[in-house]
Amino acid sequence: MTTLTCAIQLGSSRILAVAAEKDIPKGSLTNIQIESEASTDCISHGRIVNVEKTAMHIRTLIQKLSNRMRAPIAAAYVGVGGMSLHSLVQQPSVKIPDYDVLASLPIGQNQHQLVVGEKRIRESIRAAMERAGVRLVDIIVLPLATATILKNTERQKGCVLVDMGAGTTTVSIYKGGELKHLAVIPLGGECVTYDIQSAGCTYEDAERIKRDWSDVTNEVTPESPTGNNPTAMFAEKALPIPQSKLNNIALCRYEEIAANIEHQIEASGFKGQLDAGCILTGGAAYQNGITALLLRRLSTTQVESRAYRESAQLGSDRKPHLTSLLALLSFCSEDCQAPKATPAVETPRPVPAPRPVAPQQPAAVVQNEPSLDIPDREPEPTAPPESEPKTESNPEKKPEKKPEEEVRSSTTVGEVVTRFIKDLFTGQ
Repeated sequence: MTTLTCAIQLGSSRILAVAAEKDIPKGSLTNIQIESEASTDCISHGRIVNVEKTAMHIRTLIQKLSNRMRAPIAAAYVGVGGMSLHSLVQQPSVKIPDYDVLASLPIGQNQHQLVVGEKRIRESIRAAMERAGVRLVDIIVLPLATATILKNTERQKGCVLVDMGAGTTTVSIYKGGELKHLAVIPLGGECVTYDIQSAGCTYEDAERIKRDWSDVTNEVTPESPTGNNPTAMFAEKALPIPQSKLNNIALCRYEEIAANIEHQIEASGFKGQLDAGCILTGGAAYQNGITALLLRRLSTTQVESRAYRESAQLGSDRKPHLTSLLALLSFCSEDCQAPKATPAVETPRPVPAPRPVAPQQPAAVVQNEPSLDIPDREPEPTAPPESEPKTESNPEKKPEKKPEEEVRSSTTVGEVVTRFIKDLFTGQ
């Protein structure tokens, strides 16, 4: 069964989102697609500080992944990490004030290794996903997901997993196959970028110079700024700051990060017992000379930079900055694709029963019905004749004769006088 799954990592420098087709029984991933958005304006030390902008970036990432996967994505998993994340050995029933239990790992009878963080971490993630219009499937503890790159022998012998990101460095210590200690250091590779930027260059140039030119293997003194390295001789002319100053800036900051890692190993009580050494991952693992620095400061047998095993499908085996993101996919099991709209089924309309035919009326009655035929041209109106001749074919009713009184009343006074004088002379 193949499902479309999606996961989001809220990083201090960038928000990463990945979508892939996952075969649930086999656990294999195909068609891996990755998108990213800058997050310096909304996330600090792995925590959301601006919910609205975070929601805007998440909405954009989900839309990009939907276009690349050619399928609408409506849900996603989110990896939680950053500041305030740490481990505690407690009973699961004990409530910890001001903290939210993100994961609970049993380590003994009535004892659990709890991974806790501030309550606002979970609340801010839910608010950002809700405003982005993306359903939150589940929240995954990012350090536990990153630990999938460890081998079983390394977990048993004891090792320290260092996930060095832009704003934070997460230290996870394993021994006897179990998580023994977890802490987050609020320092990362971005601190080195800011230190280089303060020397007089832009943030983009400082990031490029740190990645391409800085080296923390050995400290370079001003007396011998270049030594016998021809690359360093070229860098003296190409860089805005001397190579010796650049290396010292990077070295001082990474020495501070290494000192904090060493302190966490001592606090766990397993110093000198981590036979499998140190496994380094994260974006800061690209730093030149970082493995030699950690090998010298941590007093471990070995330091190895490692990426997620699925990175080979992305065209390169060395992609430690994608380790945590790809590791989230191993915890994803629910289909994140939007459900397809089912076409509405038209309910068949009942066929009306035939109406009974009315009995035909007699011909005489039908002839008296008014005609519904409309003439093509309306006849022009004609003035009625003043008098119509009286013919036999058109007989009219003759007016009745008026009585004699009415005739007499209708004569004039002059006619009466004239008739009286005539009768007088004639003797009538």
